[in-house]
Amino acid sequence: MLTQAISSLDHKCIQGIQANEQVCYDAVMRSVGIVTLLDPILGHAKCDEIGKQCIAENKTIQQVVLEQELLTQEQLDEIFAFSNLVSEVTAQHELFAQVS
Repeated sequence: MLTQAISSLDHKCIQGIQANEQVCYDAVMRSVGIVTLLDPILGHAKCDEIGKQCIAENKTIQQVVLEQELLTQEQLDEIFAFSNLVSEVTAQHELFAQVS
C-alpha cells in the first residue's frame, strides 16, 4: 500500500512541479539568517546588530548594510551571489576591509 501511495503521490502531485527561482531567491534574500555570510567581513557583533535592525524595521540585510554604508552594492552582489548561497563562500574576503 505504501508503495502504491508513493507512486500515486509522485504521479498526481510531484511530477511537473517547477520551482519559481525568482520567488525562491527573494525569500532567501528576505531571510535574516543570511547575515552569517557577512560574519567574516563585518564581525559577529555587527552582524547581530544588523539582524536585529532587519527584524525591527522589516528590512533586508542588504538594505541595512547599504544604509549604514558598511559595504557597496557591488560587494554585496559578490557576497550574496547564488553560488555562495548554496555552497561555501567563494568571495575573496581579503578585498573587504574588516569593519568591526
